[in-house]
Amino acid sequence: MLKACSFLPAATKIIKDLGLNDNLLGVTFECDSDKPVVLKSVIDSHRLSSKEIDKIVKEAHHGNTGLNTIEVSLLEELSPDVVFTQDLCDVCQIDSETVAKSLVGLKNRPKIISLNPKSFYDVLDDIDLVAKELGVPERGNILREDISERLKKNRARLGNAPVRKVAFIEWIDPLFNAGHWIPDQIRESNGIDEISNTNLPSMGITWETLEEYNPDVLVFSPCGFGPDKALEEMKVVQEKPEWKTLQAVVNNEVYVVDSKYFTQPSSLLIDGIEILSHLFHPELVPLKPSLSASFKRVV
Repeated sequence: MLKACSFLPAATKIIKDLGLNDNLLGVTFECDSDKPVVLKSVIDSHRLSSKEIDKIVKEAHHGNTGLNTIEVSLLEELSPDVVFTQDLCDVCQIDSETVAKSLVGLKNRPKIISLNPKSFYDVLDDIDLVAKELGVPERGNILREDISERLKKNRARLGNAPVRKVAFIEWIDPLFNAGHWIPDQIRESNGIDEISNTNLPSMGITWETLEEYNPDVLVFSPCGFGPDKALEEMKVVQEKPEWKTLQAVVNNEVYVVDSKYFTQPSSLLIDGIEILSHLFHPELVPLKPSLSASFKRVV
């Protein structure tokens, strides 16, 4: 069976879900894995604030310098058959063109597969693609069906529940709206986010945009942050004089949520849908004990 290295956490999660952890040779700095790290970053999301990270990213783009480094000698030693990467975001991950240039000198050049889902439903196709490339298409079918079945059960629980007016914020300082597949996750949870970017990258928004939209529910989930780190960052928006006038604040429905359930397009996205469904309609959708630490209410 083929051996792989993963240059993005979503691919790592998919490979593990397919039961192929033994075939996984190397991962990124951000992956939940004990495998050797073949991709490192100058950004430490555990230590830096969202404002500090934004400054580093802008300076790197302005100077045309990379944020990520491939451990080429380690990759040569591991000698994978396939490398999974992406082209959706050049902030926390590395793009396929950079990967290809870095691997030119390898004796055994691996095949490069780029995963670029735009929607939640594209992610199901990516699961099939990873399974096919690693020679286990039937396992991909099983994983895809499991996710689809969970989605059906979640829809049944929600039934005809009212649609909640939501704002999902992917970055705090500065504010970024929700993009790509996250609006799909919100809709599958009987919510609607009218300031999001469906199937498109997230983008910066002004405080005035958020204030004018005035959602009933606010979800903050900065990319790369867990709920505790996100909660630390909330003072940036809570210091705004208009904060207490927002309907979500009045409703006591402001949450910080672990970003991995929304920024890693894999089976984690169905967990994210179940989390949002519980937050929007707790009386209809109980939360699994395994997801109990996935969010915190902001008070």
